[in-house]
Amino acid sequence: MNKLNYKILYFVNLLLEEEGLENKDKIVRIPYSRIELARDIISKVIDRLKSEKCIEEVDYMQYILKQKEEEDLDIDIDNTYSNFVNNNLLLKPNFKKLKKFKEKNSIVFKINGTPRFDENMSAVIWGDLKYEILKNSNQYFFCKVMFTEQFFTRVKEIDILYAMDFEKEPKRTVYDTMRAVNEKMEEFFKVKQFFECKNKHFWINEKNKKMFE
Repeated sequence: MNKLNYKILYFVNLLLEEEGLENKDKIVRIPYSRIELARDIISKVIDRLKSEKCIEEVDYMQYILKQKEEEDLDIDIDNTYSNFVNNNLLLKPNFKKLKKFKEKNSIVFKINGTPRFDENMSAVIWGDLKYEILKNSNQYFFCKVMFTEQFFTRVKEIDILYAMDFEKEPKRTVYDTMRAVNEKMEEFFKVKQFFECKNKHFWINEKNKKMFE
């Protein structure tokens, strides 16, 4: 999963810390010094959250003029505006939608890079998440074979059966094992139909390519 997603989740958590601290206009002010992201990344994060209707941007000049009027401040508007914009971020969060966004994406956003099978741990590991498998089970040998091959390579059924000791296994074992692994991949990583098969060949579904970027 794209690394930007980690930064989005970080920023969502930062905004949620401001719940209850916003002013009467539901605006929060966060100094850039508190945000551990580069300015260009912040812009990308804001664009994503705006598209999800989780936040609205604020007119800085109107905010400053209103503060000046309400607090009867004797300030130079131009200088104040310049300094304020350079040092602060103003946003109007929708905390209800931010919480739903976090709940929906918190698991997916923990996935980055590509999944791998660790034989010693007997687990598929993907980012911060792990799906543990009974050692020397059919799922263990299926994953061992499939994750050893280059991604999206078609693997022959017989190659997987050899790993499983095919003489002791029924004809549908590989297909049934793939279905069981797919169910676990969806349960742990929220990825549907991770593996697919046709004509006695098995491979990682190419629809998942975007998740490995």
